[in-house]
Amino acid sequence: MKYKRFYLESAVVMMTAIAMIAALYVLLGYHGSGIRTPFRYGGGDAYTNYATIKNLGENGKYWENDYLGAPFSSNEYDFSASFLQNTERLSAFIIYKFAGDVFTTANIQYMLTFPFCMIIAYIVLRNLGIKMILALLGAVTYGFAPAAFSRGIHHYCLAACYFIPLAILLCVWLYEDERFFALDKGFFKYKRNWAGIVIALLIANNGIAYYPFFTCFYIAVIIICGLLRGKKPAIIIRGIVSIAFIAGFMVLALLPTVIYHHRFGATGITARSVADAEQYSLKITQMFIPTFDHGIGRLGRIIATYNTNMPLVNENGCAYLGLAAGVGFILSMFYLFVQRKENEVAERNTLMGLMNLSAILFFTVGGVISLISVVIENYSLRGYNRVSVFIMFAGIVVLCSSIQMLLETIKIKPLRIVILGVTLIMFAVSIWIQTPPRGYYYDSMQGNKAAAKSDKEFIEYIEDEAGEGAMIFQLPYHKYPEGGPVIGMPDYAQLTGFLFSNNLRWSYGGVFGRYSDEWNRTVSELSAEDMVEVIARAGFSGICIDQRAYDEETLNVLDAELSSILGATKYVSENGSLSYYTLTPYTNSADGIGDKKILSIEEIAAEYSE
Repeated sequence: MKYKRFYLESAVVMMTAIAMIAALYVLLGYHGSGIRTPFRYGGGDAYTNYATIKNLGENGKYWENDYLGAPFSSNEYDFSASFLQNTERLSAFIIYKFAGDVFTTANIQYMLTFPFCMIIAYIVLRNLGIKMILALLGAVTYGFAPAAFSRGIHHYCLAACYFIPLAILLCVWLYEDERFFALDKGFFKYKRNWAGIVIALLIANNGIAYYPFFTCFYIAVIIICGLLRGKKPAIIIRGIVSIAFIAGFMVLALLPTVIYHHRFGATGITARSVADAEQYSLKITQMFIPTFDHGIGRLGRIIATYNTNMPLVNENGCAYLGLAAGVGFILSMFYLFVQRKENEVAERNTLMGLMNLSAILFFTVGGVISLISVVIENYSLRGYNRVSVFIMFAGIVVLCSSIQMLLETIKIKPLRIVILGVTLIMFAVSIWIQTPPRGYYYDSMQGNKAAAKSDKEFIEYIEDEAGEGAMIFQLPYHKYPEGGPVIGMPDYAQLTGFLFSNNLRWSYGGVFGRYSDEWNRTVSELSAEDMVEVIARAGFSGICIDQRAYDEETLNVLDAELSSILGATKYVSENGSLSYYTLTPYTNSADGIGDKKILSIEEIAAEYSE
């Protein structure tokens, strides 16, 4: 009987996951444009995710890229966050082997994130004693987490919030189970300890340091709460063990960066302003303002008024909890002030309330973390609004357990039916308001499809003209990473060539402060005539220009110079964004170009200085 129930329950969960995928296929706009259409396109952080997927899928690695930073190469060793996304990297690698396409892989990975979040949330809720129906409602609500929609593919490392329920579970175990992570002879015989180690491993490799940091913060809160509420002092040791496992796995993941910086020094490209800790912190108001208005005029005006007029509105808009989790959050605050009888559920909900209150006190604008950041001069972490998904799941735990406790208390059947009906309506409305309206992404997906088609055809032309293994010099020079938009060219837009080519090498993508970046910047600052000579001598086969980065007058001057020097006309993409000049006629006619040599920065300065 037990196994039959397990199989039945598993079947229900899997059917729910399939239904979620079907709904997402429509809600995200894939039904109108196809799964191969990029969900985000044109530039921005999504492009770094696409580039990583392509390099990982085709070359089996993401930490080094021989196709960027030409005539040298590029690598990810300066980006510590890249090495803390190993669970996402693994899933992308597996999906790519079946999909065989960058955008299809990214779309499938993103779409599967939602049901994956639901499944893990369901497992955790059931582990916490929530009955099947309520656990399924709570899990689906978390599965459609507003943050996952808001973060999207461009911040997929944060949209992939599937292990946060496990982080909350780890905290509950630490508080309630005195055997959990107790350093005794039976440590490795206790199965829950092995589960805790696996959870620590997963958390450490997810959420680009933020999710591990918040988990460790909650563990510290658990230790303090445990001591104040009469737990044995051993909870301190057990909490430190929990943090040590997470930190230890993070250190292992970061070893490539540590070794690289020890050998070559750090560039500091990931450093942040200390003011960012205030600017990108959590705002309580935005925890209750929906992302989508669903055509409700009054709601739309509220959202627009707040976003337009209030200060410090940025990515913290991703903090919306949803109706159900918002109610659960408010309930968790009530548990802090209501006297209760000895009750395990009430005690756990009080714990959730203390965790939520601690997060609010620390991570809101003007919170404790802002002061700490100033004192310790923290220039790394900044987006503390990202704790909202922890608050969301804790709120769902409180709501589900409170409803269950209420249903178990009330013996009048009609009243129980009414409560269950209200519960179903509340969760249904919550899921509806959390998810994008049908057709919300339709226009953008159609635009992405057309733009991607134009770029793909343009890059294919360059491949045919330049030949396999050719190097393409890109203009204008643009800092990588976080160079920012230039006129109409979005940041990271120059990764387009790499995304669509099979064997070309591109000058963009050398990490700022490293030699490949300095070389390309130096060459781009030469006169047009000298620049062409240097890149031809280095073996480049053509020049690709992102025309959006120039005003009309500057672009006309550049085109006139290159046409005169190269004796060739440019090839322009269908949408007019990109243009290309071949160096072949120039290389064949210029004296000495046949003897290719990559000049060093010092040689360039000596030979071409005015």
